[in-house]
Amino acid sequence: MAPDTVSLRYFLVLAQELNFTRAAARIGIAQPALSARIRRLETELGTALLVRNTRSVVLTTAGAALAESAPPALAALDRAWDTARSAAAGELGTLRIGYSLSTGAETAPALGAG
Repeated sequence: MAPDTVSLRYFLVLAQELNFTRAAARIGIAQPALSARIRRLETELGTALLVRNTRSVVLTTAGAALAESAPPALAALDRAWDTARSAAAGELGTLRIGYSLSTGAETAPALGAG
């Protein structure tokens, strides 16, 4: 199963900051919650994304690959959600109006002006 997008977005912030405290502050969550989320993401993917010690955080090869490939994937997913919302709001699609010649010169211009 694919990881949830929130965890992936959190990982991307951490990949930019390379510091759990700063990343958690930027996201607006507690540092232990971010650590737990990243551990869960690593478990779901079956690989380490980071090398951590008391002084630094470094991306693994897998972490660097994910940090590079995830943003376009998330952007495509965001566009898909936006498209679905637009469709649900009736903002997508084509409206076709048919009329017969008997509607004549009075009705057709009125339809187009509305």
